[in-house]
Amino acid sequence: MHRSIPALITVAALTTGIAASPAAAALVDTAAPLIAVPKDVVYKQKTRGAIVTMTYNVIVDDDLDPHPSVQCTPRSGSRFRVGTTKVACTAKDKAGNTARASFRITVKKAR
Repeated sequence: MHRSIPALITVAALTTGIAASPAAAALVDTAAPLIAVPKDVVYKQKTRGAIVTMTYNVIVDDDLDPHPSVQCTPRSGSRFRVGTTKVACTAKDKAGNTARASFRITVKKAR
């Protein structure tokens, strides 16, 4: 989902009398990327004592950067032991704007 870009405005520097062009004003990126993480996950071991490998997808969208980065800890494909682990994700666009989101992975013991 892309955000709409606000109407172009002209910014005048009062002390110098120089006006910025509408195109230059529109290129300033101050909005953080949008980040969508999975809902919390609960998984029951199939075999007692097993370590579970979990993969997940995080979706990131930005209004001006077509390829914002995303990093999650622990990363997708990591192994999770019995208990609850918080997965923290950070998205960053090329302008340096960041967004954070998290979810939990809970692994329950097999009986």
